[in-house]
Amino acid sequence: MTVKIHSILKKTAVVFLSALAVLLCIKFIIPTFWPFILAFLMALMLDPIIKKLCIKFMLKRSFASAFTVTLFLALLIGCSAFILLRLFSVLSEHLKTVPDRLSRIYLPSTDLPHRIEGIVSALPEELTKIFKDMLDGIRNQTAELPSKLYSRAFDFLSNAAAKAPDVIFSTLMLALALYFFSGSLPSLKSFLLRQLPEKVRGKSKLIKGDILSTLKGWGCAQLKLMGLCFVELTAAFLIMRLKNAVLVAAGIAIIDALPVFGIGLALIPWTIFSFITGSYHRAVLLGLTYATVNLVRSILEPRLLGSQTGLHPAATLIAVYAGYRVSGVGGMILFPISLMLLKQFNDRGWIKLWK
Repeated sequence: MTVKIHSILKKTAVVFLSALAVLLCIKFIIPTFWPFILAFLMALMLDPIIKKLCIKFMLKRSFASAFTVTLFLALLIGCSAFILLRLFSVLSEHLKTVPDRLSRIYLPSTDLPHRIEGIVSALPEELTKIFKDMLDGIRNQTAELPSKLYSRAFDFLSNAAAKAPDVIFSTLMLALALYFFSGSLPSLKSFLLRQLPEKVRGKSKLIKGDILSTLKGWGCAQLKLMGLCFVELTAAFLIMRLKNAVLVAAGIAIIDALPVFGIGLALIPWTIFSFITGSYHRAVLLGLTYATVNLVRSILEPRLLGSQTGLHPAATLIAVYAGYRVSGVGGMILFPISLMLLKQFNDRGWIKLWK
């Protein structure tokens, strides 16, 4: 009996400490030190290339790492700049039509309620009064909508401008850390390894393999979801006969892959703008597209993550939901990944959380 109680207490402590470690990472460590964490992961990714250059061309590691990191950053910046410039070009073309559309914003806001009033007048008197009050509210809200849109846009740009120095500084720290980490990665890994207990140190290669396979599984699932989102958006935009449909779909699919954003960042304002400017057909199609993409993602994401990592889709779904409830969007990413690692450690017998 005592052995069973001791085992239960040990499992409870492991679960509690694991959950506490995840929460601390999400709340404090990752938001504060994300440039250095990302730089270390990038250095690990580039390390095989650096080793091959050192062996094949008999180069010093410092030179090979500097060359590889510079080339990697140049490609990353170049691709990002090309995508952003193309998206900015497409966006600027659409923005040229905004004044003309805004000039028509009051037409649907006045005609549409009048048409509805003809239907409302045929209703009983009690319902007629309720619906007329609702229509008056719609008129007032629609009349104030342009000023609200400009105000929101100004607030967004102000916040972006205020955060720009912090983003630039963090990006600079990431680049510098990547140079330092990649140049001295063997000694850095050796130092970190020495800090681990001897029991854990012997399993370090297996732990590293488990972590890499977990991240690879999660990344493959996200790439599949992003590709599916791109196909769905492309099909929808081609049906709407949009200019640069493929490019716009690619841009929104990239936004969907970013955990803080999602396609709602682009499609929801677009749907509202299309509706208030009288493009009801486009507004309906955009709304249906948004609903369809989100529905497909919510159904397939647990299954894809489960198929990549061996987790049951229900367990993955619970981890995603629990992560969101505890720590928002960051938790939606880290909770499933943590559960995947716990499963691998449990399968290896290092911890015993379930049978």
